[in-house]
Amino acid sequence: MFGEIAILQPNGLRTATMISEGGCELVVVDRSFFDHSLSKADPLLRFVVGHLCQRLTALTLLVAQRMR
Repeated sequence: MFGEIAILQPNGLRTATMISEGGCELVVVDRSFFDHSLSKADPLLRFVVGHLCQRLTALTLLVAQRMR
């Protein structure tokens, strides 16, 4: 699975890039479909998932800066 962080954040910021070594099948999940599905989840769960995504994105950017 990839793209899960980008679809969970309003700005769509990706935290990784994927390169396939061989053939693969992809399933595209439309943002509006995903948002509609997520809107049915418990508000606390949505908050926690959103918060974790923000922290993961911040950590990813920090690691990238320190590797330069």
